[in-house]
Amino acid sequence: MFSCHMAILMSELGILACSSCCSKLGNKCPSCSSLVGSNRGVEKILEHISVLQSFYKLYQFKSE
Repeated sequence: MFSCHMAILMSELGILACSSCCSKLGNKCPSCSSLVGSNRGVEKILEHISVLQSFYKLYQFKSE
């Protein structure tokens, strides 16, 4: 199951990166070196995927 414990950031060019990588590079994108900012939308999508995976595993376990 996927678990996101850090912020997902996005560069000015739309490249996604985790906050731990960007903080090591002075809040710049590791791919394009532009400044990065928070992307709460992507974080919410990943949280929903995690919830759906948990529900699926629970349902799969009970139906066997």
